[in-house]
Amino acid sequence: MPTIAISDQVNVTVSVGTPGLSAQAFGTTLVTGLSARLPASDRIRFYSNLTAVAADFQTTDEEYLAAQVWFAAQGTPQLAIARRWTAAIAGGLYGAVLTSAQQTLSLFTAITNGGFDVTINGSLKQVTAVNLSGAASLNAVAALLQTALAALLAGTTCVWTGNRFVIQPSLTGTGSTVSFAVVPTGAGSPVDIGGLLGLKATSGAGVYASAGAAAEATADISMAAIAGKSSQWYGNTLTNDSTAADKLAAANWSINNNKAYLHTETNAAAASAGDTTTTAYLIAQLTPVSAVVVNNGMAICLYSTQSNYATLGAWVNLAKIDFTQADAMQTLNGQQIAGVTAESIDSTAQGYLQAKNCGAYANFGAVGAAYPMIFDGKASSGRFADEVFGLAWLQNQLQVDIFNYLRSLKSRLPQTDEGMAALLGVVEKTCRKAVTNGLLAPGVWQGNQIKSTAGDVVNNGDLLKTGFRVMADAMSSQSAATRATRVAPPIYVAAKGAGAIHNVNVAVTFDR
Repeated sequence: MPTIAISDQVNVTVSVGTPGLSAQAFGTTLVTGLSARLPASDRIRFYSNLTAVAADFQTTDEEYLAAQVWFAAQGTPQLAIARRWTAAIAGGLYGAVLTSAQQTLSLFTAITNGGFDVTINGSLKQVTAVNLSGAASLNAVAALLQTALAALLAGTTCVWTGNRFVIQPSLTGTGSTVSFAVVPTGAGSPVDIGGLLGLKATSGAGVYASAGAAAEATADISMAAIAGKSSQWYGNTLTNDSTAADKLAAANWSINNNKAYLHTETNAAAASAGDTTTTAYLIAQLTPVSAVVVNNGMAICLYSTQSNYATLGAWVNLAKIDFTQADAMQTLNGQQIAGVTAESIDSTAQGYLQAKNCGAYANFGAVGAAYPMIFDGKASSGRFADEVFGLAWLQNQLQVDIFNYLRSLKSRLPQTDEGMAALLGVVEKTCRKAVTNGLLAPGVWQGNQIKSTAGDVVNNGDLLKTGFRVMADAMSSQSAATRATRVAPPIYVAAKGAGAIHNVNVAVTFDR
């Protein structure tokens, strides 16, 4: 029988809101290397496991060796790998990653008259009459293709990397380009082999046509360019084939851009007296010990003669922190590094390293029953690395939470005391997250006095029962000119760090 729709009386509309900003991926860590595996136009990629890294890099590449250390631990976050270059580089056509079945040699040797069209440096090249029947390997296939390409444009190369074909012209710089392969139009009716080689736009995973790029003379130029592509990483390191000057430049850039640079010092001089030349020593000069927090950038140095990427492996302990969980904070001190052999050094060498705030993964205790662990877990500035890391997260989380709150409002936030109270509520909620995860904790404020024009004050010696105090200047204290800009009065947060116990002193008095 006919009925009247219930929506005539009650109408409900469901809409999907636009998601807010996500917090920065502090667990994601960047390795920047010199291998010419990634195209310039896609110079940073993200990997969830070592198998994925192997699709782009050879097992002898420094990027792969670094990834081995990163993924040696369980539950590691994703690893970003980026490419840098010091001289102008050529563009290229990076073929799709071929599966084992697609690499079957007989598929290639069946070709006696193959071809494809490709545009190199803006000029169409018609590859024809490619005979692969005599190829004994895929390297030989690449050599035959290179001969055909070089006949059309001198200096053009084709290589087989172990899982894909890569074509590059000899020209370098921004004018160097190679297009995707398309159906051949040259003489002799050649069979289209663009798909077989994985060189078509539709060929599958990893295929990429990239333009060349101008030189990036120093590492800090490259780091800025990479961050411009994606800044969803915090910790970073250069591969071991980088120069000492590059590592120092990358450390300096990181410190000044709220990133964490991870340096592994392999020079034995760092653990000796009188060291003034090692990279660890020079990095320590970039960041003099100070009680004033300028930013949340830092450099961390660990000494190791056993692994070029020991500090990257140590960083995993912090990168795995889930800031949404209770008591999640960790300190580097006392942690272990999966897959890395600990150093056997004495207390004297330890002292030389500590003098420059360089730690190590070392054996503690008796010979034959030693316990391997990291000391001291400090950044080169002397601040503890976990503290800097936690504050970097807190800074970003406050930015994201306030931004998302403002964007979520159905109407504008009034420029009134009530509006400011709402903002303070957002800040307090974020600070409670920091208490939950263990970054902040109740304690006595030992900093300078913090005072707002509204009359709120935190004095040295005050007990912060919640681990923090949030306050703001009074709305009435704003000048007319400032109010006209619609800027909120300054918000102040007194945040008490939870800290961590690294060393213990016990006094025993014995009475017989």
